[in-house]
Amino acid sequence: MRLRIERLGSVTDIQAILGEWEVLATRTNPWSPFATPTWNTLWWKHYCKRQRLGSRELFVHIVRSEDNRLIAVAPLLLRRMIVTGGLELRAIEFFGADPLITEIRGLVCDPADQPAVVKALRNHFRVADANWDLFHWQGIRPSVMQELDGSAPALDSVVIQPDYVLPLPTTFQNLLAGMSLNMRKNVRKSHVYLERDRHAFSFRAIGADDDHNGALDSLFRLHSSRARAAMMHFKHADRFADQVNRDFITELAGAMALRGRLRIFELEISGKVVASRLGFLEGRELYLYYSGYDPAWRKYSVMTTLMVEIMRWGISQRLRAVNLSTGRDLSKLRWRPMEINFTGGLERNSGWRGHVLARTYGAAAMGHRLAHRLSGYRDGSAAAPPQCGQRNPRP
Repeated sequence: MRLRIERLGSVTDIQAILGEWEVLATRTNPWSPFATPTWNTLWWKHYCKRQRLGSRELFVHIVRSEDNRLIAVAPLLLRRMIVTGGLELRAIEFFGADPLITEIRGLVCDPADQPAVVKALRNHFRVADANWDLFHWQGIRPSVMQELDGSAPALDSVVIQPDYVLPLPTTFQNLLAGMSLNMRKNVRKSHVYLERDRHAFSFRAIGADDDHNGALDSLFRLHSSRARAAMMHFKHADRFADQVNRDFITELAGAMALRGRLRIFELEISGKVVASRLGFLEGRELYLYYSGYDPAWRKYSVMTTLMVEIMRWGISQRLRAVNLSTGRDLSKLRWRPMEINFTGGLERNSGWRGHVLARTYGAAAMGHRLAHRLSGYRDGSAAAPPQCGQRNPRP
């Protein structure tokens, strides 16, 4: 299959392919909100200027077939920053260099097309557009990565990112039957304890026709409450203490609601929302995103109860699968989901620059993430970052 690669040089160029991109995103498997044009265009709007080290330049590329069908979108940016010795590092990265907001990053394409697309893009960036030092590949299927391992040059610093998808049966009883005995006990106890203390709960799935803004405020509040709570088994960071993250998710939720993709799941007791989780829906697939709950109700396992009710709802809606999101932790594994791995790594450009700068890229990226945690971006006290496409002055 002969493929043609084009660079989209502006947001206007991206707007021209939104319809094609929308269709393409529905063919990804598993589906995720991070592949949609809605997520990516809003991500660029909110995060492109957020750069303390160097600058970001729009570098989106698309791949078309001989009959002009859109085969893939590579939502890329070109990051420039001054590193050791005064050299300028030119790194190609996928959209999503944010404080753990974009969970899956990489190419938007049908998995069956990924081998040909990755090969075509690698050839393109080594022959036709070689003005870069490092390419940070992400979201590659393991089978494709095996082919890259056998190619020259192979990728360095390879990492694996697990994603967990739970296929839904036709009945909740069948779902319970597939769980471990301990998990079945946890499901039962989460309801029994509430009933024992006469706490009736109600569950709702909020969509486009409901007050999703009020539900989103409740989610932010509960997410923050859990993060601040003491005596937790695991410390949870408050992802939405950062106003940029909060603004992005707020606008994204509105855009997703208009497309019928937004769902906010709530558990209410005595007229008060005690647990909440944000989700995104496409066809018969649900992607579960960040959550929060009131620590005062922790002993009743309200988050487990909410998850059980989400599964019941999904089965009643005849969903095919629930994506429990990325990251290997017990809260996902106890549902016995399928593990789908994505891989990534660094490709160095030929020549001495790629070899020298690869050594400093990891340290620079680590410093950039640390700067986000420590800087005044959380409270608005930090100096304004450079405009997109502009460079910081040399130190």
